[in-house]
Amino acid sequence: MDDALEKLYQQFYSIPRHTARAKRIEDNYQALKDHLNKEDFVTVLHLTDETNLQLREVSFDSFIRGFQLGWTLFHQMSGYQGLFQDGEGSRESGSDTY
Repeated sequence: MDDALEKLYQQFYSIPRHTARAKRIEDNYQALKDHLNKEDFVTVLHLTDETNLQLREVSFDSFIRGFQLGWTLFHQMSGYQGLFQDGEGSRESGSDTY
């Protein structure tokens, strides 16, 4: 299931490019590169990479949780569909499962 959600995430999410923030990041990258020795610069790059991976994981987790919430709400509301159409309001069993 995570593979399918990963594909959905990739389809709906794209990294913003050419923003003011991207320009500031590039400027700061160049400033660090100019002022740090190679070893320190590599350490900063590793730190940045790990931070970016962590942020991506949080973003993906938020996407999955939002998808699960939407899926659950859809199933709960589809159980109430009969209530609004014919006044009976019968619910299907198991509609509360994730």
